[in-house]
Amino acid sequence: MNGYPEAGYWVGNSFNSLHPGGNYTYSVARGLDGNQQVGYADLGGEQHAMVWHGNAISWTDLHPNGYLQSWASSVYEHVQVGAALDQSGSRAAMWHDTANSFVDLHLGGYVDSAATDIDRDVIVGYATAYSNVQQAVIWDANTGVATVVHPWYATESVLNGVYDGLAVGEVSDASGEYYATIWFLDGMFTLDLAQFMPSGYSFSAAFSVWKDGNDIVVAGQALHNATGETHGVIWVSG
Repeated sequence: MNGYPEAGYWVGNSFNSLHPGGNYTYSVARGLDGNQQVGYADLGGEQHAMVWHGNAISWTDLHPNGYLQSWASSVYEHVQVGAALDQSGSRAAMWHDTANSFVDLHLGGYVDSAATDIDRDVIVGYATAYSNVQQAVIWDANTGVATVVHPWYATESVLNGVYDGLAVGEVSDASGEYYATIWFLDGMFTLDLAQFMPSGYSFSAAFSVWKDGNDIVVAGQALHNATGETHGVIWVSG
């Protein structure tokens, strides 16, 4: 679209545009649930969080008053999550279909935060401490209460996806290398997924998780050391 990205989704081979048009220059979709899609659109140089209901004319601008930028990353049954940026930094955010429903989920004592995914009443993401270290966080979507789930052994950690009591992301060590990791939220313990990679790969990350029958399936990426290319990766339990 005139060199700009256009939000949309595919059904089979059919692309369905979600771009709101008008004064919005470009748009990006980042998540969906049922007939709802979320992302952001540029309006006058500002990113505005958006939610759609299956087509381009169904858009709602979620951008909260007084903020510089906003974006939505995920949606579950009419609850959208993402972040909003003000003068102090990004702040994890939640909406319920309208801009006026905006909820600031930011944790006290942290510089930045962002919500990356939601499943049922569990929101995941990260917060950045004043030491500039990112730490994995989960929120209760009903109460907004945050819990930092940063592993004791990690230098930094981030959560990218959540599904049915499982969360995935990456942790880094003192060398700066990061490793795809899964969190089991019922027992609040983690498992390093990078250990199951073949030799020759490093810097792995996990972005989404789901269940296929009795199997846990995780999607992510890793660096192929010999070529310097980033390869898509799927881990399957069992």
